[in-house]
Amino acid sequence: MQIHYIYFYEVEGDNDRLPNAFLPQLKKNLYFGYQMTKIVQQNHQVTIHSRHTLSQIPLIVTGDLAIITVPFSLLKFVEIEPRDSFSHNKWKAIRELHYVASTKIGLQFKRRFWEQEGIRGGKMMTDLPIRFAYYPSHLIGSTGSGIILASYTWEDDTLSWDNLPEGDRIRNALDNMAAVHGKQIYDEFLTGASHSWSQYRYSGGAFSMYKPSQETELFPYIPVPEGRVHFAGEHTSTVPAWIEGAIQSGIRVAHEVTNLPKTL
Repeated sequence: MQIHYIYFYEVEGDNDRLPNAFLPQLKKNLYFGYQMTKIVQQNHQVTIHSRHTLSQIPLIVTGDLAIITVPFSLLKFVEIEPRDSFSHNKWKAIRELHYVASTKIGLQFKRRFWEQEGIRGGKMMTDLPIRFAYYPSHLIGSTGSGIILASYTWEDDTLSWDNLPEGDRIRNALDNMAAVHGKQIYDEFLTGASHSWSQYRYSGGAFSMYKPSQETELFPYIPVPEGRVHFAGEHTSTVPAWIEGAIQSGIRVAHEVTNLPKTL
């Protein structure tokens, strides 16, 4: 059985540590920075077409099987050939599975002023636009700067944040936090950053979440292989939206491909 590993990802700071941990064993078969454009099943093989996100150089890899972890929010933009190599129910799931919009905003301050207010970790809920904030539970009592997850919103609560540029998100989140802690925190503010998963080109949403009746109608067909194409990722598991679901799906699909008939 011919096996190729294609890992589509974009380096963002420390996010490269996990994939780099696999390099010693897999580096000869890893292709970084490629975006999948087409899946072709024919002649007892499956071929993945992709292009480099910067240079646009194409890459075509053919093997016996493919394990696809791309979220369905983006898989709908990948050409499937022949189209009927995916079942009607799989196409229905790809088209209809709901993905949640979500935005997080982090703020860094010169000192951990919230600890002087008696806050040592925990979550704040408010009807302000920031909705939910999270205080760090590590390095409690330490000196120096600290970071608060000043806003975690999703679904309708995140839409107003997604309409704002980065600077306005940070300023409004800081204003909301000042409404809770007092205006003195402006003097403590250092910098901020935000991330919108619905606007992130490689996820198209933060995670999958079933709308009413979707778990009954869609889930039985989401993890099922289509010919030589197998599926993994949190959206294919019984615990979507969590890392446990991604791990569960990886174990499941590993059993699928290793237990296939030897004559495949």
